[in-house]
Amino acid sequence: MKITKSTLAAMLMLAGMTSLKPLALAAEKADAAKPDAAKPEGPRRERREPVRDRLETMTKELNLTDEQKGKLRTVFQQEAEKTRGLREDTSLTPEQRREKAKGIRDEFAGKIKDVLTKEQFEKWQKLREQRPQRPPRRSPPPK
Repeated sequence: MKITKSTLAAMLMLAGMTSLKPLALAAEKADAAKPDAAKPEGPRRERREPVRDRLETMTKELNLTDEQKGKLRTVFQQEAEKTRGLREDTSLTPEQRREKAKGIRDEFAGKIKDVLTKEQFEKWQKLREQRPQRPPRRSPPPK
């Protein structure tokens, strides 16, 4: 079998492309790992305004009044502060942290119930139940 110049050129081009692909992928990963990359810092930076987002969603779903929006904004900000404090408390075990988080959610559900009408609260509860549940986080391996 005789190899022509065009066949040889095609084979060399194909070999070159396949050998350069891993290098290109490695370069992309290195760029993504740089701290000054275009991505926001950390996975939580994607949610810049969680209070505003929650309020907009509830307004749309439950047809909130301006008075209810103001009260709920305060409730959500208080909840966010308590949750942030819980996250920063390193003295708790994961189980204690989960229990306290559940207590915070229950406490603020009661405050939300005080702001919403009976119909709005029932609809809000149904919407909460329909939300997809996040898979539980794996705890880091023991050191």
